[in-house]
Amino acid sequence: MPQYYKNDEAGTEEFLSEYLCEFKNGKYYQNQKFNPIWEPAKNAYQGVLFLLIDPFVASAASHFAAHIKSDKSAMVIGEETGGGYYGHTGHIPVDYELPNSKLAFNFSIVNVEQDVAELADEKLGDGVMPDIRIVQNHEDFLKNEDSQLNFVFECIKNEAQQ
Repeated sequence: MPQYYKNDEAGTEEFLSEYLCEFKNGKYYQNQKFNPIWEPAKNAYQGVLFLLIDPFVASAASHFAAHIKSDKSAMVIGEETGGGYYGHTGHIPVDYELPNSKLAFNFSIVNVEQDVAELADEKLGDGVMPDIRIVQNHEDFLKNEDSQLNFVFECIKNEAQQ
């Protein structure tokens, strides 16, 4: 939660009323103040993009990867992400303490449904699947080499030779 809201029940309610201010068709929508629409620059790069993903890609990074894959903006290479393609929980962490045990924990209260295309290789509940699956192999790991990045370098080199 942004720092200008109190970290208590009233502060959480105040933040949510501003953050998720639009309710329609049984769902809350995020205020554009917190999620502005960005337009690409006129001189934006138009070449082939490569996006490397792995199981440690989660939260906002998996959200980004899902949109990149959905928009077919890049070749997605690597392993399935930890965060979901169609959605995840996140955005607003809430601290909670159990009344009897006083056990404290933190969880996110927003169920994010991402505005992405339905794709045959993307199943509900799974992470973002790569277009090309490249797994770090044991030999490269021992040599401190990055199997996925080396694959991308080969793709770039082959593209340049054509």
